[in-house]
Amino acid sequence: MGSGLWLVALGLIAVELLWGSLAMEVGLDPITQGAISFGLSIVIGWLANDLRRWTLFRRGYAEVGVVAARSNDEAMQRFFDQHALLTAGLVR
Repeated sequence: MGSGLWLVALGLIAVELLWGSLAMEVGLDPITQGAISFGLSIVIGWLANDLRRWTLFRRGYAEVGVVAARSNDEAMQRFFDQHALLTAGLVR
């Protein structure tokens, strides 16, 4: 199953293309273009998890809690131990 970030990826590509065409139109030297592109890449990397969270929120997912564990199974066990009401009707 994919992460469904196609819309976000297209938006980021559009920003990068817009920046590239604007830099060429203004006539910036290649070093300045590279430095600003590098900074833009850092900002995109910094915002990546927020963009993913926004995409999941748009799909109806809610952040209920966070757990830390050594494996997925252990994380699920800890999560459901802490949120017993979520599983109350599953097992009789």
